[in-house]
Amino acid sequence: MSAVVKTPQEPQPRELTAEEARAVFDERAQRLLGMGGEEFRRRWEAGQLDPDDDRVLRLAMLLPLGR
Repeated sequence: MSAVVKTPQEPQPRELTAEEARAVFDERAQRLLGMGGEEFRRRWEAGQLDPDDDRVLRLAMLLPLGR
């Protein structure tokens, strides 16, 4: 008798909807800086956030998700 060995399936990438992308961005902003995504975007564009803060930079790279 031979055993069948199943290999785990690799997760498949999928495109996020605009609503899902905004939710991801908002959740990250909340978790990293304690503010919503819209507040982060407004403060980033106004130059009110420290660009040397790694948390701020991580969120800045995700700005396209929140648009």
